Amino acid sequence: MPIKYFKGLSLEQLAEQLSININLDFQNSTNPLNSSLIVIPNTNIRTWLQLKIAKLQGVSLNLTFEFFESMIVNYFLEKNDLMNDQGMFESKLSSQYKILNYLLKEKESKLLLPFSKYLDNITRAFSLSSKIRSLLDEYEFNRPNWIIEWAKEFNNGSFAPIGKSNYNLPHGSDISEFQIQMYKEIFLAKGNEKIRTNQFLLKKENRSPKLKSSSTFPSIHIFCLSNLSELYVQILEEISQKESNNIYFYQFFTDLPNLEFDNLNSSPLRWARSQKYLAERIESISIRAEFSNKLVSDKFNDKNNLNLLRDFLHGKKSKDQIQSLANESKIKDHIRFWSAPSIYREVEAVAHDILNKIQENKDSNHKISFLDISILVTDINLYRPAIEWVFDGGIHLQETEDSLPTRHKIPYSLTDLKGIDNSFLCKGLLDIFSICESDQIKQEDIITILSNPIFGFFNQDSSLDAKDIKDILLNLGAYYEEEQKDSDLFQISKSIKRLRMNTIFSEDYLKQNLEIEAISGYSDNDIQSISLLWYKILNTKKNIKSSLSESKLSKEAILQIFLSLEDIFQFENEFEREANNLQDWYDGILEWENFEFKNFKEGIEILKLLTNSIFDRLPYRHGSFLIEGVSISLLQPMRPIPFEHVYILGLGEGKFPGKIDHSKLDLRKKDPKPWDSNKIEIQESLLWEALHSALTSITLSYVGEDTKEQKFYNPCSHYLELMDAFNINEPYKIPLHSYSYKYLENTNYKCFDFSLRLLHDTNLNKNRILPKFEEKLLENSKQNSFEQIKINLNDLSKFLADPLDSYLKKQLGMYMDESKIEPDGHEIFTLQALEDSSLFKKIYPLMIQDIVKDESWTWDENKIKECLDKIILEEQRNSRFPQSIYSELQRQSMLGYLITASEIFCSWKTELQGGQYFRTVSIGDTGLRENTDSLSNYKKLKILDIKTESDSFIQLTGEWNNVIQKDNNLYWLNIGTLETIKSIKEGIFIKQNAFSFLSAVAMNYLGEKLIIYSMKSRPKDPKKDCMKLDLSILTNTQQESLDPLLYLSSITNQYLHKDPILFSRKAFEEYYESKIQSIPIDEFINDDPSWKKYLIENSEDVVKELSNLSRLYPNIMNFMVESNPLDFAKKYYLPIIENWKPLE
Repeated sequence: MPIKYFKGLSLEQLAEQLSININLDFQNSTNPLNSSLIVIPNTNIRTWLQLKIAKLQGVSLNLTFEFFESMIVNYFLEKNDLMNDQGMFESKLSSQYKILNYLLKEKESKLLLPFSKYLDNITRAFSLSSKIRSLLDEYEFNRPNWIIEWAKEFNNGSFAPIGKSNYNLPHGSDISEFQIQMYKEIFLAKGNEKIRTNQFLLKKENRSPKLKSSSTFPSIHIFCLSNLSELYVQILEEISQKESNNIYFYQFFTDLPNLEFDNLNSSPLRWARSQKYLAERIESISIRAEFSNKLVSDKFNDKNNLNLLRDFLHGKKSKDQIQSLANESKIKDHIRFWSAPSIYREVEAVAHDILNKIQENKDSNHKISFLDISILVTDINLYRPAIEWVFDGGIHLQETEDSLPTRHKIPYSLTDLKGIDNSFLCKGLLDIFSICESDQIKQEDIITILSNPIFGFFNQDSSLDAKDIKDILLNLGAYYEEEQKDSDLFQISKSIKRLRMNTIFSEDYLKQNLEIEAISGYSDNDIQSISLLWYKILNTKKNIKSSLSESKLSKEAILQIFLSLEDIFQFENEFEREANNLQDWYDGILEWENFEFKNFKEGIEILKLLTNSIFDRLPYRHGSFLIEGVSISLLQPMRPIPFEHVYILGLGEGKFPGKIDHSKLDLRKKDPKPWDSNKIEIQESLLWEALHSALTSITLSYVGEDTKEQKFYNPCSHYLELMDAFNINEPYKIPLHSYSYKYLENTNYKCFDFSLRLLHDTNLNKNRILPKFEEKLLENSKQNSFEQIKINLNDLSKFLADPLDSYLKKQLGMYMDESKIEPDGHEIFTLQALEDSSLFKKIYPLMIQDIVKDESWTWDENKIKECLDKIILEEQRNSRFPQSIYSELQRQSMLGYLITASEIFCSWKTELQGGQYFRTVSIGDTGLRENTDSLSNYKKLKILDIKTESDSFIQLTGEWNNVIQKDNNLYWLNIGTLETIKSIKEGIFIKQNAFSFLSAVAMNYLGEKLIIYSMKSRPKDPKKDCMKLDLSILTNTQQESLDPLLYLSSITNQYLHKDPILFSRKAFEEYYESKIQSIPIDEFINDDPSWKKYLIENSEDVVKELSNLSRLYPNIMNFMVESNPLDFAKKYYLPIIENWKPLE
């Protein structure tokens, strides 16, 4: 096969030459059914060529596309009449299996001592085997004569040299000897059922010419490969000497300038090192074979000055020449450099720029579409979330001046995705294996797998979803499942049985005969669905555990695991591809048949590692490349397909071009060759090609800062080199927000987001650009608006403690019941603090109501135990209290607290005996009704109306539990913590006591005298953990009677203000503690300059102490200083401090 070599820097011109040569193939072929064979570097090139050739030929031709390896292998298979015998080759997984087996069996040998720490852990051993497998592949590709020499040493002479050996054999170290010995024993021993692909090519008999010639290979077109392994180059040379058919080699490269390549260190041409070596290697074949060389003309349009960039990339002009010409041209309009504040803003800016380019060209003769634009990224996993958020989420914009703003999505295709990151099946398998690996199945595990759409658990007639299942499990008290704990009602199986019993027995029967509380509200279909879900999970775990019980991946065990998994997945509609993936996974696991492991957990770990490895090789993509909008991919598959506008993102230092692998395992390190390419050189060559793909403009970008962490980053050296060559001192800094005023200052960069216009267009309201939109907003606001007629004292206390946080939550609708916030990371077999409190709330009222009785105090340890056990039994029946040892530990802990509480209540009895006990006392209408039997001991006080600044009235409401009325006083037995004045230095005094003080002020206004008896909910010391506070008489800072109406009116109107108020309570308390001992109170509270000075000097610490929500407020530091007069503390905080005098 004579080699015909074509090179050029225009992919379109190379494609035209390819089309011409394909026509020649058909004209010279005796069989019209023969197809032209085109060898391609990636699937994206195939799509582009199919479209390009069809356009050039005017008809779709019979073309076959293959990668180089499969082409060479198929060529020799046909030569040896083995075309259909593809099962003869060993897969990568199978090779890794052999390597790992060898490592584990020989780990005690002397040669493997350096790897002992890796081999003691199956995960590390698996990783090591993967690394060694890839290195052995590299040796076969780029050091084929090593393999031939090793085979001779092992008495295996079936391998024949290819070309001349010009590299030394590795010897002299334990690492080299270990790899050589391992390769010989595993892959050169006789009796292997399958052969490695490269070994097949190295065998002399497979490459020997046969009598029959290759009819399927009339000619071979090798299109735009940037590099080839030494083995493939040698085989290509050998074929060219023995065959008569043509080999067409098309390379994206050009003739070098009249300078030595090694002297071009100042030129980006050094980035094309692999292309240069391949060009020299192919041209060297001309010495030994028929060869023709043709430089394809590069037809570029001079209108946009990108040819200046190409001259720089080719080394045709020096940097000084480029700098001089750049000042005279408009190149800066066509090669741009950006710096972004985040990945999200980087992608969003690209989206807006794409819309701008399409808009600018919509009326010109050279219209462009989304198909004319490509985005190349250096890390697809890093950029994918931002791409999906911006392109799928769309941009809020107006199509015309009078139209409503709508969200416009940008169509795109995204390639280079991997199954390990995108397959629902991969995630599902790993979740199932994680459940199997643990001795315990947690409630969270079930919720996790239910969030996966391919799990097929639900009855078709059931409307349950994952959230419903979670709510049901929480309601049932089903927290976990663990073997040998069948009697624990917290077990999920027990809860499911209780749920199913509700469909069989009546409520009375369950309670009387089975001592089980009935559960209502679920249909039979719902119960059937959740039961099916649970038993499928249990059966799957049981089957997998049983399959791995023999510590070996036998064929039967793998099949059993496969069938169990197949039963819990459903592959319908858009998930049909996952069914094929499951079969691929099964085939991959079969490659590891008979692999032995130590125990069940190690077996599960192997399954997880294999799953990751298998899905890491499965390609995924979003959309169809070149036909579904903007093309987005890594540098690798896109190069150098031409697009009008190209964006290359992620060119930050450390992000590109990556790092060199300095592994000591690589035996090529001691004798490197020109064809060896490291990661940096590969990435540089891809960038060099990608820079040629732009026809009109190219934009290079990196993330220059992390606004969240306040860190700054530099661009990579390649980015800086190009900037310097074109005399660009600073990159364009993308604004932090899409509504930034900077878009108005720099008209070269557009932002179409409606928020920009909404904030900065002064004509928006005057001209009513969006009347329908505004009317819709007004209509919605009227429907949602309501006049607030009640304020709870609890809300006022939160406002008093943190005015800005309270204001923001009210405006954003973020109020929440803080008592329902659950702490993270609690143990499933201990009570959470809030659930513990609910038990105390049931017992304490029973004890408190006995305080007023004339009888002596009877709550001794025995009575407390009896009451506690009764409540615990009821809670256990409803799976709300642990059992076994945990139950006893929790019970003893609670019993200790209750005994201490009983001592405190007994001491209060002498003062409160004879009073009247009220379970609840309220001000205003709080929803309680006096005629409710369970609340017969309920007292409702007078309504408390406050006049607002708008002359309307608003009602204050509040509730207090456990109140005793005696001698015209109300004694509030507060089960909770009240802080002493000492806590002011900790900054928690006002926050903890605000509600209690507001309660006293409200009671005072209504003519009631409030005295607070407070006790910690979990008291340990009867003297330290309780407090008595007489708030029946309140005074102000001048020791005059406090006007309760004035105080309540003032704080209520502050609460109702439409403008935010910021006063740092914690900063004030710390300031008060530091000053009050040396300054009179009147001087202290009126010294605003000293207070502001304190805020400025400690501004960073003060802001850190604000709530998370308050810190998000714009210009928070300036706002804090400007809106923090001491008058707020004088009005509201000092009365609390002055009146807080606990009784002895």
